[in-house]
Amino acid sequence: MGKDGIDDAEWWRKRYANTEPAGYKLRAAYPSRWFRIHSLPQSRRYPEDLSDWTTLIDRHRMVCSTILGKRSNCYLITPWWCWKKECFSIFEMHKLTSLPECKSDPEDVPNGPYFGAQISWDFKQFEPVLREVAEDSVRAIVISKNDLTAYAPYDGGADLFLPDSDSRDKAKEEFFDFLSERPDGL
Repeated sequence: MGKDGIDDAEWWRKRYANTEPAGYKLRAAYPSRWFRIHSLPQSRRYPEDLSDWTTLIDRHRMVCSTILGKRSNCYLITPWWCWKKECFSIFEMHKLTSLPECKSDPEDVPNGPYFGAQISWDFKQFEPVLREVAEDSVRAIVISKNDLTAYAPYDGGADLFLPDSDSRDKAKEEFFDFLSERPDGL
């Protein structure tokens, strides 16, 4: 993603074709690379106290450290209606002209662009964004620039995308305690 809103369209197309950078869209397009973690035990969706927040942050930190690594080159992407929120203020966000326009709801018509920034992955910098996502206030996805790894948190957990089904299966084993008990993995 360059200055003036110009981004590396070829990078996205090679990895994700015409799919939007949203967990539910990537999950439908790449099911063999996907798995989901839950932020809290018993698949509880929202933190209720400090202990829950600690668990949520710790789980996401562990998963991100494993799948994204530390200081890896990534893209942080959010829909147009989120990019000016305070939690994104430390990132140099630009309009992404090459991505399909986003939809606020899967059934809606496209209604605005995505915004993004190139970042060196640092969980501490991302934590304010994660807290807002956990409260269902914003949407965000972090995508490794070097491979097909993506981290798409949502209010209740995160959809994770690994380069292939073998690496996905290894990660699922490592984070078995964070997985859903449902057969569909949701």
